[in-house]
Amino acid sequence: MSTVFSPRRWLGILALAAACAGSAPALIHAQANPTPKGATVKPNVAADLKITPLRLQKLPARTFVPAQGKATMDGWTALTDTATLGGASLYSFEGHAGIVTTGGDGGLYIASFNPAAPAAVTAWSFQPGGLVSEPHCKPFKRQQDQAGQYRIACVGLTAAGAAKAVELRDTGGFGYDFALDLGGKSGPDAPNFVGDPHEQYLGYAGYGQLHFEFDTGVTVNGALWVSRYRDDIGAGAWSTVAGAFRATPVTSSENLFTPTAKGTAIQVLPVVPTPVIPVGSNLPPPYTLKAAVATSPLAGVALSGEMAAVTVQSNLVVVVARGEDAQLYQIAFDTKNNAFIGSWKADGGVVPAHTWPSCVAANQKPVCVIQGADGKLYAKTLQAGGAL
Repeated sequence: MSTVFSPRRWLGILALAAACAGSAPALIHAQANPTPKGATVKPNVAADLKITPLRLQKLPARTFVPAQGKATMDGWTALTDTATLGGASLYSFEGHAGIVTTGGDGGLYIASFNPAAPAAVTAWSFQPGGLVSEPHCKPFKRQQDQAGQYRIACVGLTAAGAAKAVELRDTGGFGYDFALDLGGKSGPDAPNFVGDPHEQYLGYAGYGQLHFEFDTGVTVNGALWVSRYRDDIGAGAWSTVAGAFRATPVTSSENLFTPTAKGTAIQVLPVVPTPVIPVGSNLPPPYTLKAAVATSPLAGVALSGEMAAVTVQSNLVVVVARGEDAQLYQIAFDTKNNAFIGSWKADGGVVPAHTWPSCVAANQKPVCVIQGADGKLYAKTLQAGGAL
């Protein structure tokens, strides 16, 4: 026998459900962290921490005609069913892997990701972001983090055209720590990390203090601008690095990868950090980049600049780059001998300009995520190319 409720009784049931939902306690709590200089900390209310649907951007219909008809989405798996604001960032750390993207509301959305079997992502956690670009993220560990706990530092662009860093965490659940305004130059590409965010003891022998620091780079009109942030001083001044750059470089295995100015080859430059500086001193220019040690031409197609680099084996990095025909290409680089191995291999995809591929390694192969021409996120395990 079925029961029919009157409209008034339905309203009573809905009101009771809403009251119960509103009283649900937060299951994840912020850990006590020293607040870095210049940081904006927002309370981790329950609405920020529980799993919520991804609020994505609705893009108008677009028609994309790849050059020579070569680029396709064959072999790429859709991760979202609506559009994101730019691409996404994959990370892998101590057996944990995840994905971070920007929604149409400017918030950061983070979720677990299995690179060994890429599939649609449904359990997204919303965190404050305030970005108008895709995020570029790297994982790291703080001293107080226990086994299985780590942080995810992300950088992106604000509506004012400045660089902004946001620290997220996975300490038994995803959460938000703080945001940092880094200032800087405005360009069409989002900023990226130069090297890895980290904590280290700085100071004189026997009198060190633990500090969090990272370097951020962005290319504007062919010039690479770099700034170092350290939590006791704040964001340092932006300074240029010698050389011509087509886009913001990417780093892996202590090497920096960036296309030449015309996009016909990749420059590989070893990253040489500045010496450790005493606590409280002025910040010097953060990096000296040596001359390029190797190049590799891409015949027939120029590289547009958007790249990723991932270490898949000891002394072996796979460089993934977007061509001006919107396809994704890969090539291997031997870090021991400072030489590219084999030739370029096309992996399809239809990647919009100014959106960056992001890759992690699984089973000694690169697993990459891109934004497609329809605005959705796609993932693919790239098969061996060149001499891999």
